[in-house]
Amino acid sequence: MIDQLDKIFANFGNPEQGVSDNVCGAEFEEYLEYFSQSEGEPSFEGDQLVEGGKLTNSTEYREARQYRSPTHLLHFYFLTRIYSDYMDNILADFQREPQPDVLIVNSCIWDISRYGSNSIEQYRENLVKFFTRLKEVLLPECLVIWNMAMPLGEKIKGGFLIPELQYLDVSLRYDVIEANFYSALLADAHGFDVLDLHYQFRFELQHRAADGVHWSHVVHRRITQLLLQHIASAWGVALPPGKYFYTRKLYIKLFSVKCLHSMASNYSVTAIRDYCDKLFYKLLPQDPSFKQQLELYKYAELVNDLYLQGICLKYFAWHCEAFSQSAVWYQMSGKGLDALLQSSDLVIRDEFTLFQAVEAWIVLNEKSELTDQLMGKIRFNMMSPETLISIPFNSSLYQASQNTFIPKLLEAFEFHSVSVQKLKYYRNILDPQYHPRTYTTLHWSTVLPITSTGYSPSRGSTRYSGKSFYMTPAPHRGESEWYYGGYNPYRSSPSSFFQTAEHTSQLYTNRKLSWSAWYHHNAQRCRNSNIICPYDTYPVAALTTASYTIPMSITYDNRVLLLCDDHHIAFVQDMKNSTAVLPSLNTTGLFLFPCKTGVTSIRFVVRPIYT
Repeated sequence: MIDQLDKIFANFGNPEQGVSDNVCGAEFEEYLEYFSQSEGEPSFEGDQLVEGGKLTNSTEYREARQYRSPTHLLHFYFLTRIYSDYMDNILADFQREPQPDVLIVNSCIWDISRYGSNSIEQYRENLVKFFTRLKEVLLPECLVIWNMAMPLGEKIKGGFLIPELQYLDVSLRYDVIEANFYSALLADAHGFDVLDLHYQFRFELQHRAADGVHWSHVVHRRITQLLLQHIASAWGVALPPGKYFYTRKLYIKLFSVKCLHSMASNYSVTAIRDYCDKLFYKLLPQDPSFKQQLELYKYAELVNDLYLQGICLKYFAWHCEAFSQSAVWYQMSGKGLDALLQSSDLVIRDEFTLFQAVEAWIVLNEKSELTDQLMGKIRFNMMSPETLISIPFNSSLYQASQNTFIPKLLEAFEFHSVSVQKLKYYRNILDPQYHPRTYTTLHWSTVLPITSTGYSPSRGSTRYSGKSFYMTPAPHRGESEWYYGGYNPYRSSPSSFFQTAEHTSQLYTNRKLSWSAWYHHNAQRCRNSNIICPYDTYPVAALTTASYTIPMSITYDNRVLLLCDDHHIAFVQDMKNSTAVLPSLNTTGLFLFPCKTGVTSIRFVVRPIYT
């Protein structure tokens, strides 16, 4: 229903909670249990303080706020009097575009207590002026809702009730009832809607604050619910079943989970905050633009939530190739980019691709002062000599930062020309600079197409892809059962065969290893493949080579990546003893970043390391 609004103008007598609800509600369509916003706060969840905000209990206090999104515009004005020169200026703004679709108004307590002995009489006169002026200014289709004032306590204190007016603390609640009655009749006479909040909360006094005036977040959630129900009724919109104010359940999307997490953290509601932490894994894949993920990461930095920072960094690392090609990449903070480059989980085509992305970030953001820090995290050793020699001629940062680049390039050439025995004597080969990341280039990986049932969905027995090919053996009997998903006890496991160099060092470029990659959905299919099947648990991925040809100084820290739609990474698993036990592909809840389509392929990545 909120999506039908192009503009919403909200006007509350008490800004503390109403505007917070409307910001979260208009954007997220979810009204949340906990929140924290203070009067005069510069910004709350993307809204902006546009006027005033300097706290005072004077009748000249002003606070105007605005929230804008691609589909919604909310204006909020704090009133100390229903009609004044200030109100005239506001209504003059209404006469200009854009005109409001909904106007929510209430003003009472300040009016009848802060303007001298004739406050109540002036309030009545001002109500007439205000409602008359509204009829002149607003379009006929604008929905105007007059909110009646809430019940006051027997004793009220602080805030608007200055010491000179303390004698009103007993009688003011009765004056409010009289003022509500008169204002409701007058609003109705002018054709405006009325929402009787005094009646709605007359038995909810346990939620009233100690000052006798303000109310808890629970009541303000209920006010939001009442307003939405009223608007829906006025527009003839059927509210969908299952929404929050029917079921008391939240349906959270990626763009709203930050709001919920923030409020739960502010109020130390650990159960909701921890639940949000679990939701992040499921919700992060929803936005292919990476915009919402980066906003979450910036929020985590702001509140120093290390756990949430870790979740976001892992997602960025696993999808670094797509992330580095997005427009959002350049909005990453220098601190965040530095943390990402230190990640051992980073998945990228090759190290030079990462180098180019970091260089572009530095140049576009004009952060040359970070060149040494960020380029220090690039693993130049993992680039080929042909690539390394091109950097001084093609890098836009090289001339200004030779003191950074020259030692790195010399160390990389050393890596490619010195034997591991000499290298170990002079260098610490345990340093990450000597270890490959998870490179997806065909020089170091292969993709095995499968489905959640464990076999390739494509017809054909052999398919070639660059330096690798995979096989989907034809069935021994019953082709229709094979291709159309029927049960076939003779079905074998899909496999891929490819070659890599023995190591990333140029010394091993011409020494090739042949690899066999398999995905075994169960023991029967493994046995049907005519190979040895020593596995106790299925499904399992296996990546084997002729181990007797591998030098003793080299080991392999290989990985498998479970892919959805052949690009989104749902899960990464290290291989041990050439195998990796995988979650069931039919149980997406076990994946770190699950996807709706299910796993469609597995990428096997070879990662040679000196020992």
